[in-house]
Amino acid sequence: MNVAVRRTAEDTAATRAALVDAALLAFAHDGVDRATLAGIAEAAGVTRGAVYHHFADKDALLGAVLGETWDVVAGPVWAALDTPGVPLATRLEAFALAWLTALHSDRRFAALMAVSMRTAGTSGRSRRRRPASTRGATGCGRRCPGPSSPPGRAPPPRTCWPG
Repeated sequence: MNVAVRRTAEDTAATRAALVDAALLAFAHDGVDRATLAGIAEAAGVTRGAVYHHFADKDALLGAVLGETWDVVAGPVWAALDTPGVPLATRLEAFALAWLTALHSDRRFAALMAVSMRTAGTSGRSRRRRPASTRGATGCGRRCPGPSSPPGRAPPPRTCWPG
């Protein structure tokens, strides 16, 4: 006998929040392309069906991660810039300190920065890896400009953000 379980609005909101938080950490750790909805559901402690109840697909979940976590996770850091009557140099110093402290000590902030950097320029869509022949030296999928070197010397290795 199947019995439908009624959820309260609070339960529904908590499930959605758990999915967004689990996705944030999974996208940062595994990358958007490699993170799976099943893995995200497991990390959130829900079924994969719950993911599809709240989000149409991984791109919709990514949109929620980027759209809903910035104010909550990064808001306190940005608040350092909004102190009325404080000189700009002091506010910028406070912001830089808050940013670096959060990056070092707040795993959600660090994850949000990683996901934001990895998805920059993708218009909210998951990146698909390009064939190996078009990848940069690090295999990240981008063509990275190599630094110039003096004649007769090999250029230093190219690096870029891991993708």
